Amino acid sequence: MGDVDKRKITFVGSISIIGLMLVVVLGQLAYSKDRALPFAQINGQKVGGKNSSEIAKILTDDVKDIQLSLVVNGQVRNYKMSDLGGRPKVDVAVSRLSSYRIRERLIPFSLFFVQPKVDGVQFEFESDLLDQELAKIKHEFDQSAQNAQLKIDKNGQLEVIEAKAGYELNIEQLKQTIASRDYKLQADNKIDLTLKTIAPAISSQDVMAVKDVAAKFIERDVKFNYQNVIIETSQSERAAWLAVTEKDNKLQLTISENNFKKFVKSKIDSKLAISAQPKVVTLLDGKVQSTTPGKNGRTTKIKQLLQDLNNNLNTNKQIFAVDLRIVKPIVKYRTNYSHTPVGLQAYLNKLGQNKNIEVSFVKVGDPSWQAQVNANRSTVAASTYKLFIALKVFNDIEAGRLKLDDGFAGQTVESCLNNMIVLSTNKCSEEWLKTWNRRQFNQGLFNQGFSRAVNFLDKETAKNSANDLRLLLLGLEKRTLFNKQHAQHLLGLMKRQVHRRGIPAGTKYPVANKVGFLWDYLHDAAIVYHPRGTYVLVIKTKGQSWSKIANITRQIEVIVYP
Repeated sequence: MGDVDKRKITFVGSISIIGLMLVVVLGQLAYSKDRALPFAQINGQKVGGKNSSEIAKILTDDVKDIQLSLVVNGQVRNYKMSDLGGRPKVDVAVSRLSSYRIRERLIPFSLFFVQPKVDGVQFEFESDLLDQELAKIKHEFDQSAQNAQLKIDKNGQLEVIEAKAGYELNIEQLKQTIASRDYKLQADNKIDLTLKTIAPAISSQDVMAVKDVAAKFIERDVKFNYQNVIIETSQSERAAWLAVTEKDNKLQLTISENNFKKFVKSKIDSKLAISAQPKVVTLLDGKVQSTTPGKNGRTTKIKQLLQDLNNNLNTNKQIFAVDLRIVKPIVKYRTNYSHTPVGLQAYLNKLGQNKNIEVSFVKVGDPSWQAQVNANRSTVAASTYKLFIALKVFNDIEAGRLKLDDGFAGQTVESCLNNMIVLSTNKCSEEWLKTWNRRQFNQGLFNQGFSRAVNFLDKETAKNSANDLRLLLLGLEKRTLFNKQHAQHLLGLMKRQVHRRGIPAGTKYPVANKVGFLWDYLHDAAIVYHPRGTYVLVIKTKGQSWSKIANITRQIEVIVYP
């Protein structure tokens, strides 16, 4: 074969090779970006030529069984990735298997050499679920450091409770580790957790130093001296004084003020103290009748002695000087009240020093027996305002504007009165106030002699005074505000009303009354049928009790009816 033939063969061969490579490159350039490369593998399984949906399905099936094992101090906690809020990043794995860059495609036959493999997958996590599970782990394995302690029993025995280190899991670091790693499809996925050691603030060595001071103090023969009177102490007593406290992460040994006071009372004051004798002032109707002078006493200056002991806990001082202070006598008042209107007023004046108590009293038929305190103040009426409602209703009935069998608020007027007074329900009284012109209602009451303390225009609630309630009840009993029939009707309702823990509980005799209770207000307005004379009593209180109202009633009867 000649040179010409050889050159022709070489040329044709070169052209053929170039053409072949061109065809291969063109084929590589045309290879779908959505398919895995021919020799791609997922965990050893060939997936060449599969499209992204097929690859995603294979990966999704494979990751179902992936577990994460968290190892803490040799203890293993296994989790499904879904339990931690994990979702596989399938698109990242698909991209890795089908990734075939342009510069790789331009290399002839590179399609046979680029062989991507996926043995694991990354996950993205739902933050809340992951945080919840990691919080459980942290709660389980975190342990607070325990400071060393010193225990002192009643016999003076000292015990050191050793310090213990604490441990803490770094959640943020663990979250970052979990979120950033690849998870093998068919292999153990294990993360070894390291707990941070937390040193106790008070070590066992710190406690030993305090123990030495305590032991020496308990063994020290401590004595107290007052003008050569010596009070000795025992080891158990000295041990009982000691208190071990922590402040700013430091252990402190001090003398317990409470325990030392008990010792002083039983051992020192019992020998040295003298009780003060009270000054006694006898009062009659608020005026001094006699005075018995008191006498000074004396007692130990405990704080001074306590400070001296604390300052010398770590010294060899044995004898501590006791100093006494003068105790001034207290003043005791013996209060008596005469069985006169003056005595009653004196009692109410004393009672009225508490500005939350208002009282008004009068004997029916004997106006010389009347007394009052804070009784003109306009204060919250609570349900006592219903007496004024009843007054207008009966006035309207007497004037022919209303009848007892008329319908009102889904019932009869008579039923309304019964429920409003006997049970103290609010429906009818509130409906009447909505129906009436309140300004005219108020003016009508003023025209009947009631004071401006009665106020149905207040934005918060109705208000009245103890004296205005007394005036209404007096007019009820004397038939000056009601006719005889209507007075008997209302009194019958008041005698049957169910709330009886105030004035009725303070007397043995029949009572016609109306109570009021709202927020911390308790009131009672009553006519009491005492066999020695009927009386009207109104007691309005704030922050008091029904028993207080009953006790006031008893005391008034003691003064008025000896």
